[in-house]
Amino acid sequence: MNDNKMITQSRIIEEYGWTKSLISKFLPDPVLKANPHYRKAAPMRLWDEDTVKQVMTTSEFQDAMEKANKRKKSASKAVETKYSNMNHSVQLFIDSITIKVLSDEELKTKALKAKQEWYQCHPCSLNGDWIDEPYMKNAYTANEETINRWIVNYIRHNLVSYDNFLGSIDGKVGSVEAYPEVKIAVLEKIANTYPKYKDECERQIFFVDFNADR
Repeated sequence: MNDNKMITQSRIIEEYGWTKSLISKFLPDPVLKANPHYRKAAPMRLWDEDTVKQVMTTSEFQDAMEKANKRKKSASKAVETKYSNMNHSVQLFIDSITIKVLSDEELKTKALKAKQEWYQCHPCSLNGDWIDEPYMKNAYTANEETINRWIVNYIRHNLVSYDNFLGSIDGKVGSVEAYPEVKIAVLEKIANTYPKYKDECERQIFFVDFNADR
């Protein structure tokens, strides 16, 4: 066999439209060759390109390829439907967002109490266990900027059905893409309902957009 006619599995799939199952069914065992770029890598699996082309002319292969393409198309359509359903669910949730309104004094009291209880349940251990922010023995001593962040987070998790909705879509097709959209929508609603915390909401929205674009 001529080396310049030997091709990899990825080329067979990408350039000729095969699937791994078709390769396994219709092609002989591959020729194993040491990877020229990474010596410690597994050997490259190669097939003769002429053999690939010749197999593709047989009626048996063509029938199998047609069935494989139909399965691909059907699977793709099913995924599209699931994405469409997810987008519909997200829009319904966004349209239905309601936020319980509390006085600023009550809101601050509840948010600080919740954060203090969180600290008590997640003590900073001496062996350096990780927590999501610097440990504070007394949440009530935090500065205004930090308290505003806690308050917005408290509203999002406790005064909106945000967590319930995310739980309902968890693991479904399109859920990962939906998370930023849902969070931004909730933050925008919080900013409208509680104008005092608009700046904090916009700050969080900025970071959601920033991370989504990365």
